[in-house]
Amino acid sequence: MELEKQITSLQNSVYTIQKDLLQKNKEISELKANNNVLQFNLSNTGSNVGKAVVFSALLSHNLVNVPNGQVIIFDKTSVNVGNGYSTHTGIFRAPVAGVYQFSLTIGGNVVNTHANILHNGNIIGYLYADHFHDGQYGRATLTLALYLDIGDEVWNVDPDGQINQVIIGGMPISIFTGHLIVAN
Repeated sequence: MELEKQITSLQNSVYTIQKDLLQKNKEISELKANNNVLQFNLSNTGSNVGKAVVFSALLSHNLVNVPNGQVIIFDKTSVNVGNGYSTHTGIFRAPVAGVYQFSLTIGGNVVNTHANILHNGNIIGYLYADHFHDGQYGRATLTLALYLDIGDEVWNVDPDGQINQVIIGGMPISIFTGHLIVAN
């Protein structure tokens, strides 16, 4: 009788071990499937890993009587991942080929304030910040998407050099931003 109890106990232990083993095999199969999905996703996005590009630049001071065709240099950045934007030249140079989104906001007072966005020297956008009353300022924003090759440049200029024009800086009113949407 004692031997039968031991055999039954051993059989129950083997059954429990087999049941646990089946559960562990099921978990391993699920983990392998999840791993395959993750590897697939990583292989399809791997070309973009480490290629984040984003900048946000603003004027730290007002620009007064900006000459016709002068580059508007946004001299302070809050973020410049990829180091594509230069606070010395005011030019963004694409470190990665792909589709980018740019946004330019200009605030001005005294007279209407204008600005152009250029891509490799060609005008691709025009802003006109209306000024209606003394003591107030006009503000305009333009956002656009653009394909850039490595080394392509985007910048902003004053297109007309109006006398007494003031582009407002010193607070986040006049801002130039851009980011990589999809790397090539």
